[in-house]
Amino acid sequence: MKEYVSRILLGVFILSIGVIALLSNFGVIDYSLGELIRNFWPLLIVYWGLQLLAKPGNIVQRIIGLFVAFIGVVLIANRIEYEPLMFDLSTLWQLLLPMIFILAGVSLLTGKRALGKSHYAVLSGLERKRDQWMLSSENYTALLGGVELDMRRAEIPKGETHIHLTALFGGIEVKVPQDLTIICEGKAAFGGIEQLGDESAGIFTSKKVTTHRPNLPESHPNFGKTLHLYSSATFGGIEIDFS
Repeated sequence: MKEYVSRILLGVFILSIGVIALLSNFGVIDYSLGELIRNFWPLLIVYWGLQLLAKPGNIVQRIIGLFVAFIGVVLIANRIEYEPLMFDLSTLWQLLLPMIFILAGVSLLTGKRALGKSHYAVLSGLERKRDQWMLSSENYTALLGGVELDMRRAEIPKGETHIHLTALFGGIEVKVPQDLTIICEGKAAFGGIEQLGDESAGIFTSKKVTTHRPNLPESHPNFGKTLHLYSSATFGGIEIDFS
């Protein structure tokens, strides 16, 4: 499927170049071959972004693909002076870096924290997905790094366990058991969150709540247990799923 989508995108790209060149040769549009290449080479960037969007992957990859495609479209608009899509990219870069630090600081200062240990992955990776481990109310932060948690292998205590996930220019992937009550709350700024198949991404997304409440008998080991996950993503992504 991935190869088929990639082939379609490449075919549309090559076809577009051919049509534009043909119209130019017959005077329908006033473009020389040199102008055509100079003005429309950013189509390669758009194609790269669309490829990232089409490939299977997490929500972070899709956001990056959308951003890359946007840059390509803006470059073309600036070159052909198409005013509705024209944008000064230098202004974008001047705003982007300060906004990164501002949003990261706000996320850390205002984000809720569970009563428990705090774990950080800074320019590194943190994994809990192989051996069985004891879960408690904890905080996990990925700053320019990644966190992978497999809670299907965790010993979950009775009552409600609170887990706070913060992704700052990083990614967090969490696997949760299906036979457990799950409550997810998430918000994002220039990032994305996927909660049990429910996706949310964009510049700013308000708090979103997703719940999973299986009908368990009292004899079930997970009866009376609830996992409450709070997610906050800033220029990053968090994915919570069953598998």
